[in-house]
Amino acid sequence: MKNKSVDVFETDFWKNSKPGDFIVGSRLKHELTQKKLAELSGIPQTVISEYENNKRKVSRKAALQLAKALNEPAERFL
Repeated sequence: MKNKSVDVFETDFWKNSKPGDFIVGSRLKHELTQKKLAELSGIPQTVISEYENNKRKVSRKAALQLAKALNEPAERFL
């Protein structure tokens, strides 16, 4: 039996997820370290860590920077 991908937005998972979960997922999907994402986005690595651990709220500006660096929709990170 082949594995079938499931869109996370077709499940209840996304309803219980926080922006940091989507940042981590997107970063790992693109095989990036926090350090590399920091370089690409212009956001300090320590701040990315705080976002990923939901210790800091992602601003609209930061969401746009992350979206550009990860080639993902900014709304995913808000």
